[in-house]
Amino acid sequence: MNKSKAQKLSPFFILLLSLIAGIYSQTFCAFSFPIVLGTGVSILFLLLLLQKYLSEKFVYFFLIILFFFAGNSLLTLQKKHHKLLLTKYANKQLSVVAYVINKEESQSHPYKHVALLKIKHVTYRKHNQNFCANFKILVYSPFKYNFTVGDTITLNNVRFYDKQTKTLSGNNPFSDYLLKEHVLATIFLNKTILYKITNRPKLSISRWFWEKKYAFYNKLKSKINPKAFAFFSLIFLGKKQQSKNEINLRKKFNIWGLAHYLARSGLHIVIFVLIWKFLFRFIPIHMVIKTIFLVILCLLYSFFSWSSISFLRAYYVFLFLQIGFLMRQQTNFLHLLSIICMFTLLFNPMQLFFLDFQLSFALTFSLVLFSL
Repeated sequence: MNKSKAQKLSPFFILLLSLIAGIYSQTFCAFSFPIVLGTGVSILFLLLLLQKYLSEKFVYFFLIILFFFAGNSLLTLQKKHHKLLLTKYANKQLSVVAYVINKEESQSHPYKHVALLKIKHVTYRKHNQNFCANFKILVYSPFKYNFTVGDTITLNNVRFYDKQTKTLSGNNPFSDYLLKEHVLATIFLNKTILYKITNRPKLSISRWFWEKKYAFYNKLKSKINPKAFAFFSLIFLGKKQQSKNEINLRKKFNIWGLAHYLARSGLHIVIFVLIWKFLFRFIPIHMVIKTIFLVILCLLYSFFSWSSISFLRAYYVFLFLQIGFLMRQQTNFLHLLSIICMFTLLFNPMQLFFLDFQLSFALTFSLVLFSL
């Protein structure tokens, strides 16, 4: 890269590279948290003490070092927190009180019904010890359960298992996927695990949103040809819980190595935005009002579809660009993309090791840097 292109690089992009290097370095050299904390506090103290005497480039150099150690420590803390929770609750007979966050249905899995629960309270049945808790679990069931989103339920005879199974292909183990999704463990409902609905509020915002989302989805499903809806559901809604038509469709695409065409990417929100911008050309209203309507439509599109890392990347960049336009502020795509990627890794550093994140951000950064 020549000097003129290097000068165009976002300062956030350099800090992002340092953060990524720090996260990746944890795989072969994990620094202890006291060392990282001490180093970070020392750097900040030096910056505050010497800010009058240091040049901007020198301060920026300190920030690069700080982001490197931050990346290493954040992934270490994420793994340790997950491991401590598993050690505390694994291989014990438990009763748990949980809040139902979401539920799905899949025809491709023997346990068709899947629910995401947030655990609020745990009881060791053997010692009759009670603990407040705050973690998520996935529940798989071969039969249809009668609880729904927004319910509080009690599960008895529950056991979590700490399994670190490595795949033969060398891909990330399932435990890493759970860590990325902020899920502690999975359980499979059967006759030995009993559940009871302890509270179903009359008014629940989460339940109302969930019902509206699936009512819209089922209405579209009833109006569109099943084969066409399989394409529409995968590409424009991003729904991964597959029906029989979607399974057959994926098999055909896999034969030719084109399965990635069925995955929703950031391009689809661009197509969505371009269609509405074209339609708004025929409406004689102010550009600010058009932009506000477009933002609202994108919010609704996000609500009625299923999110993915590539979709969220494009979605947040679009929102920030539109907010910049409404506030009459200059925006830079590389700045925004770097900030969004940075915050994604700060809140969930495990994302770095998964292919969807790597392809989504790496390809977008490559296109932006190539255009400089």
